[in-house]
Amino acid sequence: MARKRKTLPKDFQEMLTSAPLEELKAVFGKCELDARGGYAKGTAIGFPECPDELVVWLSEQGLAVDTPDGDGRTPLHTRASRGVPKQIPLLLSLGADIEAVDKAGKTPLLTAVGRLRSAPARVLIEHGASTEVLDKSGESLLKRALVITRNIDLPECVEIAKLLLEHGTSVTAEMRREVERIGRDFEFHRGNFNSDLFGKTDAALGELYGIFGVEPVARRSRHDGVSPIVVPDGSWQERHKALWELLVPSSGAGETVQCEAIRVTGRITDEMFRNGGANWDRDYRAMADAFPGFLAQGEPLGEEELQEAKEIAKEVRSGRGADGHLDRMSELAVAWVARNPAPIALGAVDYTR
Repeated sequence: MARKRKTLPKDFQEMLTSAPLEELKAVFGKCELDARGGYAKGTAIGFPECPDELVVWLSEQGLAVDTPDGDGRTPLHTRASRGVPKQIPLLLSLGADIEAVDKAGKTPLLTAVGRLRSAPARVLIEHGASTEVLDKSGESLLKRALVITRNIDLPECVEIAKLLLEHGTSVTAEMRREVERIGRDFEFHRGNFNSDLFGKTDAALGELYGIFGVEPVARRSRHDGVSPIVVPDGSWQERHKALWELLVPSSGAGETVQCEAIRVTGRITDEMFRNGGANWDRDYRAMADAFPGFLAQGEPLGEEELQEAKEIAKEVRSGRGADGHLDRMSELAVAWVARNPAPIALGAVDYTR
């Protein structure tokens, strides 16, 4: 008798959506019941596309519905992750563990919330999943949902928030601060937000403010590109932040050199400090190269400061610069903008970030 294969056919995922049930069953005449396939090396039941009839048949043949994939995720985890709630009750009826933990320490509910999938989260909670689980940082489900929410996620975040609050989660000051952060992010991008999604997303933000009792973030006031640029009083850090809010568009290069001096220093600093330089590439190097030239336009900085800017740019270009160079770069940008209130049109730049 020929030994059965331990791997599923390469086209098994496609078969699950097109082949008749008998043809799918026939696969296991040549493959082990727990044969693996797909990116995560899961069993047939682990594929979200697996039809109900095949799930039941495989379970009847002896395949455990909780058999994990290479990442320790059970079929419940995959349904939660992919936002496929309809099969969750079936898997539970066949003995799936609703509190199973994968290699990352996530239950199916934590997986659903971590991917902002409100539909499977609701089904899991309705079937008894604990809402008291914490993520690897020790944060609650609701805090986790808020932390990862970006503009496009707002409608799903609202549904998850309402769901968790209905089931006993309490609002905290940290959660309110996250809602404020979400509001600031949205207002920064409001002017360029996708028009097809704007209404739904804006309404969700308003609902989120109401749920958490947070005062709506003020609408962003952008510079018109023509009027003199007013640099407020304060430390250079405070002035840089204010200029960023006033001048920088939600994506791409600005229209003025003043904007770009602030934007480039902010982007480079964010990449180095927040992201550890993980995405450092040609575009960031080109930004560093361009920076000294910005400060030489209009009423330039002094010769010593311009030379300093060139030396800093050279260091930063190499991917270094976390030893104070980045702060000084931003400080010089603020000083130059303060000298040049009249907007200077930005020409072509050699980068796209």
